[in-house]
Amino acid sequence: MSQELTKRIVEVWLETIEPNKRFHYKEAMNGEVSPEAYGHLRKIFHDLVIDRKAKSSGYRDGYYERLEQIEPIRSFSPNEDQFYDLVFPLGHGGDGSEFGFENYMDISPGDLIVITGVSNYGKTGLVLNIMGENLDKGVTLMGNEYVTADRIITPKLKRRLLRMNWVEWEDGNGELRFELLPVKHNYEDYIRKDRLNIIDWISMPKDFWGIAQIMDSIKSRIGNGLVVLVLQKVRGRDWGDGGEFSERLSDVYFKIDPFGENESMLTVGKVKEPKGRITGRSWAFSIVDGGANLHNIRELKRCPKCRGAHSSKNCPSCHGKGFVELNSL
Repeated sequence: MSQELTKRIVEVWLETIEPNKRFHYKEAMNGEVSPEAYGHLRKIFHDLVIDRKAKSSGYRDGYYERLEQIEPIRSFSPNEDQFYDLVFPLGHGGDGSEFGFENYMDISPGDLIVITGVSNYGKTGLVLNIMGENLDKGVTLMGNEYVTADRIITPKLKRRLLRMNWVEWEDGNGELRFELLPVKHNYEDYIRKDRLNIIDWISMPKDFWGIAQIMDSIKSRIGNGLVVLVLQKVRGRDWGDGGEFSERLSDVYFKIDPFGENESMLTVGKVKEPKGRITGRSWAFSIVDGGANLHNIRELKRCPKCRGAHSSKNCPSCHGKGFVELNSL
């Protein structure tokens, strides 16, 4: 380097490095430091560690990471009465039935809702209905199955949305009232701050524990918005892709499983801010109109005769489903 190497110059360079990204001190200043100055450069990094601007990575000698500077919080702002007014789906398939989750849980700005479920049992139908109910909040929909290679909405999605005839999808100028991002990877990098972000879906075929880091990155970028994240789930398992790691950073965790041959069962797995007994309760529902609308939403209870035993396929009460309607005799 032609200019004198100072602590401030290195500190300015360090601010361009992503926090927690490992680097060797000889890579500082884009590798332009002469070998004669390596000792001086090492001393500068020693001082930056003391100043808590950097830290030793613990990888090998000479490797560092930039320590993210976090300002302390010094007030109770925002108001504790601030909630996110999320409208949960209704049975628009002709009966007006509802889950009624608004009565059982508080949703706050910055929350992350996870919907995990068995393939082809209503995850996408549920999140599209959430989008339709909340278009006025500003919605960003991300997914890799909604757009063709020519970057237009797939006919399948368009047909499904048009069957949701209770929603005005376009404004007066013919523009969509929601933002569709054809994202296939790195969803956390495309979160729209202060909006309702719906991600359908993230796949974790390997390194399933990585879902925790992805969810942490997502939550750090929500601001006063909300994220609804969809994950696949193997039939019979308690958690979706990512295992129990997928539940740890969620604020609300829903699980969708088959209920008989033609219906779905949604079970509440976790609620950080419950307003009553809600965890573990289940609701059955149907998806009608070609996957567009929900129908016949009703709460379930475990079968009083077989208690949901796997061996009770011939139970006269639940017929092997393990659950019956809450209001049944």
